[in-house]
Amino acid sequence: MGTRILTALAAALLLAGCPAEQEELICGTAPAWQFAEAGEACPAGPRECAAGLGCRDGVCGSCTDNDQCRDGLACDGGVCGACALASDCDDGQDCRQGFCVDPVPTWDLAIAPEDFEALHDQPFHDFYYPCVLTADGIDYADGCEIRSYGSTARTFPKKSFRIRFPEDFEHPSYSRKITLRSEYNDRTFLRNHLGYVTFSHLVRLPVPRTRFVNLRVNGELYGLFVELERPGGKWLRLNDRNRDNSMYEAEHSPDQGGLMPMLDISMYEIQDDDLMYNKKTGPEESGEPDDYADLAALIEETMWPDLVDSPDRRETVLDRTAAALDVNTLTSYLAVMALLQNRDHVTANYNISWQRDSMGNPRWEIYPYDLDTTFGCVYNPGAGNNYCDTLQTDLWWLNGLAPESDPIGSTEDAYMNLAYHLTLAEPGCHQRFEERLCEYLDGPYWSEELPRLVQARAAAIRPSVIEDPNDRNIDHTGEEFDEAVDEMLRFIPSRASYLRMSLGCE
Repeated sequence: MGTRILTALAAALLLAGCPAEQEELICGTAPAWQFAEAGEACPAGPRECAAGLGCRDGVCGSCTDNDQCRDGLACDGGVCGACALASDCDDGQDCRQGFCVDPVPTWDLAIAPEDFEALHDQPFHDFYYPCVLTADGIDYADGCEIRSYGSTARTFPKKSFRIRFPEDFEHPSYSRKITLRSEYNDRTFLRNHLGYVTFSHLVRLPVPRTRFVNLRVNGELYGLFVELERPGGKWLRLNDRNRDNSMYEAEHSPDQGGLMPMLDISMYEIQDDDLMYNKKTGPEESGEPDDYADLAALIEETMWPDLVDSPDRRETVLDRTAAALDVNTLTSYLAVMALLQNRDHVTANYNISWQRDSMGNPRWEIYPYDLDTTFGCVYNPGAGNNYCDTLQTDLWWLNGLAPESDPIGSTEDAYMNLAYHLTLAEPGCHQRFEERLCEYLDGPYWSEELPRLVQARAAAIRPSVIEDPNDRNIDHTGEEFDEAVDEMLRFIPSRASYLRMSLGCE
């Protein structure tokens, strides 16, 4: 398929209306993104239930305990909602801005000094060093190993880490492979965390959990981290998905051995020894450890023929794709990405897995991952970093579509994703995408709850930010941190104003 060169389409021509019968067929009026109402199942917990409902004994309804509510909410009179006092929350939690907030725990890492020095001197080596991790007074020593983590993050003075334990060994984390992100590029520490929280509030999809952790290394404070749940087999199972089915992590396209330029596109083709996708779970049909047969079939036998069959490439058909990919939920996924102003999900930073959607249909699902360049943070390739130094609120909101002038696969400037392209170029799904964005802007989460969440989380981590000896908030007074948080708070209404004007929301 790599030799096929096809003319792409213009985003400006994708705003046509949708025939009613087509909308019912592909992006219907009862989409899969809807949260469960009272009496409906919540196998993955309270995040699947509609606002105000708790998840008790696997069914959405009235709550009797805070644990049955979404994180941060309190159960009062059978309803999950805002706390008023610390006594409404669980022991040890504070009530801030109506949310129950956990204190930031401190973990202790013991590692040979020369090994920790090597982690900094050779950050791009994936060599694991032995360690001991202590949390809540418990030492986790058996099989504990640590290495550097990330891509651009490895160049930062304050490193991110991956700590791992063997299968079935005790550990203090969401999973045995622990991801600690230094968030050095983000003075607020909040973008990744609140990006996932926003997804969990707006789309019924599995998203990784996050929490804040202070890390001491050999007795000395190293800094504040965001612990990010690793999507894998256990994560799929906890989110009521089949952990044995295939799941791939999309990574940035490499140079294909000098045979073609580094393409800034995704879901385009599968190469032998593919480096664009990391297979994290699933069967190996050929017996090889990196068998991409099912993903290749989705791309080359399903999505590509739909693009070929599309009328003059200005509108796409989804005859095959809609039966294999959950394009209905994908419209909501893409709407949240536009809301957050995230462009870094087009060619990488997403997971895709063959599962059953929330309507019970077997389809591929796409899950968000790595949401640090959100809430006004824009990657600056000219500066060689992705520091969030300049707030921007008016970035284009239709990312992933191929530009009109470039044939798909002919240039590295074609910043596109074939799955996004097909979905957003189908008139019915495009209409639902715009409608969803307007619904989010009109709903209570973006304008009311999210600003309070920013303030609540910021207040909880502020002491840790001030004490962090390796963070970019170098004044250690909290003033730089406060300014960055205020900037993030300004992004929320500014982004809403830009989108309302662009979309013409009523």
